Amino acid sequence: MRALRVGAVALLALVLLAGCIGQDSGKDQGFTELDLAQIPSVTPVPTDVPATAVATGQGGVTGVIPPTSARTLASSQLVSLQPDELGVIPVFMYHALTDADSTDDLWTRTIKDFRSDLQWLYDHDFYVVSMREMLSDEITAPPGKHPVVLTFDDSSAGQFQFEKNKAGDLVPTADSTVGVLEAFYAQHPDFGHSGLFALLPFNCFSSDDEYNTMDYCDQKLNWLSDHGYEIGNHTWGHQDLSAVGADEIASQIGKTMDFIDQRVKGPGNMSRVLVLPYGAMPDPNVDWWAWSTVYQGFTWNGEAVTLDAVVNVNGGVVPSPASTAWNPLSINRFNTEPDLIAYWFNEFENGDLTLYTSDGNPQTVVVPNDLPDQLAADFDPDALAAAGKTALTYDPKSGEVALAHGEPEGAASAQVTDITARHRNRVSGFDVSLH
Repeated sequence: MRALRVGAVALLALVLLAGCIGQDSGKDQGFTELDLAQIPSVTPVPTDVPATAVATGQGGVTGVIPPTSARTLASSQLVSLQPDELGVIPVFMYHALTDADSTDDLWTRTIKDFRSDLQWLYDHDFYVVSMREMLSDEITAPPGKHPVVLTFDDSSAGQFQFEKNKAGDLVPTADSTVGVLEAFYAQHPDFGHSGLFALLPFNCFSSDDEYNTMDYCDQKLNWLSDHGYEIGNHTWGHQDLSAVGADEIASQIGKTMDFIDQRVKGPGNMSRVLVLPYGAMPDPNVDWWAWSTVYQGFTWNGEAVTLDAVVNVNGGVVPSPASTAWNPLSINRFNTEPDLIAYWFNEFENGDLTLYTSDGNPQTVVVPNDLPDQLAADFDPDALAAAGKTALTYDPKSGEVALAHGEPEGAASAQVTDITARHRNRVSGFDVSLH
């Protein structure tokens, strides 16, 4: 078990942020040891490297190059695309959109700028993946693409409004968030198609307009799920969780969880992904039980509940889910105000950050054998093999490939592990019973 880079208490006892969200506070990468879910098999493309060849990988480890079943890219493609699945992933945070030409509100993006954001990502080889893909490390981004996750807080009316088209079907209005996304995805089918909407049940995208009252809440939620979007938990009343005790926290999360579970039956149901209101969390030094409700679990309607993920409002980019720095209970994001998004776009473009670059095969973790020291320290082939992954290293100049560890022979097929369980049990230093 690797030592935590940052003490859990220091990380979690954040200063309460004003307003619905706060300023980005840097590139805190999170922490936990790796424990991945089982990855379904995929059919790789042919490779030009024979299965019997031998090469030297990360740290001088020598191994037989795996057969084509464990690979997606040929050596020439590795050289041209330079995959690195230990790189970081950006998670964007949006709130309201406006059709005005400009806005001084840091939490509102103009429709023009939102479309520009999407176009920039597309032009720079990003690919929209779901939160579920990232949490389970089943990232489906094509070879050479950088995964990105889009999130939208508060489920306000402007994010999703219905209107009837000429055929009499209810469809998203063109000027709503969903309408803008659908139009862009239709024009760019090689850009992915998803987005997580953090639901406030009392909002549920409602307005006084025809087809958009609360009576249409269920239909909208299922429309989103049916079209590849996800519904996350933003609490029942946008409650500041740092200001209430354990019972109220359980109620705020649990009631919203029930609301989603009763309405959304498909893969878009992410009711156990908590998007923190105000970015606020309980201080374990003040009320440990309140803190443990979020990060260890609670009892709701007689059943034990643990969260799949906790999503912050700031913190920068997210470590790869294949990294030992991955922590699903601390998913960082950044706001999309003009100066901040310009900063991150510059970071992505100038190479100051090592972005996750996909090899196109969720079964494998492919990394160059000249990883930066920070990423190399987060690369654990043994843990990946135990989780059923095949860890491969390659020479960025020649495309020569090696197994970073012996092939995992179905290690994960017998037991699918909870990706957050180890972190829950060690982040506080000891185990507790649910209350």
